[in-house]
Amino acid sequence: MAVDVVVKQQDSIIAQLGIKDIFGQFLIVALLTVITWMLESFFECRYRVLWRNLAQNIQYNLRLNAYSYLQELELAYIEEHSTGAFMSILSDDVNQLERFVDVALTTLSK
Repeated sequence: MAVDVVVKQQDSIIAQLGIKDIFGQFLIVALLTVITWMLESFFECRYRVLWRNLAQNIQYNLRLNAYSYLQELELAYIEEHSTGAFMSILSDDVNQLERFVDVALTTLSK
């Protein structure tokens, strides 16, 4: 649009809308640019928040399901295995999945 204003001046698209002054046309182009940047920033923020919320919901539900599953295991099985291994799975692996959904999938979706 800015090139159109410079090249065509009084015959540009914005001039056809009724603004014949070149400075006024540039102000319209600047205003449209600022509005576009603001909308892009808003939607990018919403996009990131929604992905983060999805990742945290997955993490929360996975931890609840894993804890529920551990509660149903036989006591003998739990005594045979290290408590640290269970804790590692419940914290590290679930956190990695949350990071994957939050960071990797948002990067792939762009």
